[in-house]
Amino acid sequence: MIELRDLLNQKSRDGFTDKVKELIMSYGVKKLSQIPEEKYPEVYAAAEKFTKEG
Repeated sequence: MIELRDLLNQKSRDGFTDKVKELIMSYGVKKLSQIPEEKYPEVYAAAEKFTKEG
């Protein structure tokens, strides 16, 4: 979870705060800690795709 939290924090600092929030909320929760641990790889992969182009 630490690596995922670090990635999401970095993406937020890079200007993707809204996308990070949307990603977390897409799992029906308001906080990262509420996402089931087995979903972390899926969340990580989705967050890695956040770029300025898309």
